[in-house]
Amino acid sequence: MQTPSRSGSSSPNFEVELTPEQSAHLGEIDFNTGLDGFLLAALKNPKDRLFLLKLDREMERFINEKNHTRLEFPPMNSYQRLIVHRVAQYFKLSHVVDSSGKAVVLYKSSDTQMYVLY
Repeated sequence: MQTPSRSGSSSPNFEVELTPEQSAHLGEIDFNTGLDGFLLAALKNPKDRLFLLKLDREMERFINEKNHTRLEFPPMNSYQRLIVHRVAQYFKLSHVVDSSGKAVVLYKSSDTQMYVLY
């Protein structure tokens, strides 16, 4: 995953698909960690784990930058957008899809908090 842009865009360079295990855990939540079952399953997959850890690092930078309130990701496939939406939900960020329907845009809210994802 390349770094998302606050003004420009770039494209991530990996394609992944939803595994049966991830599909089975879409609605579950681990009450010990606050992570939903989908993200927990994704963390067990090496490719997804790398994507999630990079995303976590980017979320930490964004949340800690007091002057930035908007973060726009480059166009992604639907699976990667799903991951970004789920992670944004975890950090209590507002999340929408841009007008192209291919990129996710995040906004800080008064509820936004930094958590450790892994």
